Amino acid sequence: MNGTVDSTFKRQHTIAWKVTGKQLQHPGYLIGTCHAVGKSFLDSIPAIRAILQQSRCLLTELYPSDNSDGVTTTTDIQALPLLDKRQYALMDSFFKATAGPTEGLDNPDVLHISVYDFIGGIREMLLRRSGTAAFAQMDRELYESFHAAAKATYALEKATDLYFRPGDTVAAKALLDRYISTVSQWDEWDISNPQSDIAKFIKRYKTLQLDYQLSATEPTALSQQFSKTIANRNKNWLPKIEHYMQQQPTVVAVGFYHLAFTTGLINLLRADGYNVTPVAL
Repeated sequence: MNGTVDSTFKRQHTIAWKVTGKQLQHPGYLIGTCHAVGKSFLDSIPAIRAILQQSRCLLTELYPSDNSDGVTTTTDIQALPLLDKRQYALMDSFFKATAGPTEGLDNPDVLHISVYDFIGGIREMLLRRSGTAAFAQMDRELYESFHAAAKATYALEKATDLYFRPGDTVAAKALLDRYISTVSQWDEWDISNPQSDIAKFIKRYKTLQLDYQLSATEPTALSQQFSKTIANRNKNWLPKIEHYMQQQPTVVAVGFYHLAFTTGLINLLRADGYNVTPVAL
């Protein structure tokens, strides 16, 4: 029945799915998040607000981040010496265009900036909202709310692709190169541009006009997240998701595309014997 509904009505007016069956003592929930929208959007939907209130455990992609294997978020590796001439020119024009004409790489404040701080600046500029320097992150805000309520919070994976060990200039440059390649596609990520891909997705997300395409293979353009595909990440997450759902009322809040397509969490949990049904919003 669910399969018939999913294939007939591709657009599900929901971002929340209920997980039952397979001897679960309490229902679990999946919530597809949008990393560029704040948690206040979820709080504005009564059904989702109730899910968050009754859940005792939160699973997110990276929050809280577990770097116990020695990976660090601080480094003395400087960013500018790692840039070639083309990258320098691109980033100089990028920061001038997004932060102001005096904020290019010839700014003395940037001369000794670390790779990590440089990447942080790129990320903020890529995902900032027009007219404000603040960037809402639904996933982080969800984690902070559960943590403040003394509820259990677990990361589904370590942030090893986002950080590197001190002195590892090879890994630092590789990470820097990945972010710079994203800058070359700035128009697609510019939230202030209503014609950009991300702005269009945010509009669909907020109006719940989402196509899960549960019978389709995920597009190649979406599949790569740093060194891992979305499909591989979902598969790696599944045992942890099942473990915590069996322990207590748990909500899994991950990027929307982790739920979609044949390799998404909805299909993976169904294939493993669970009932996964859309929550009416």
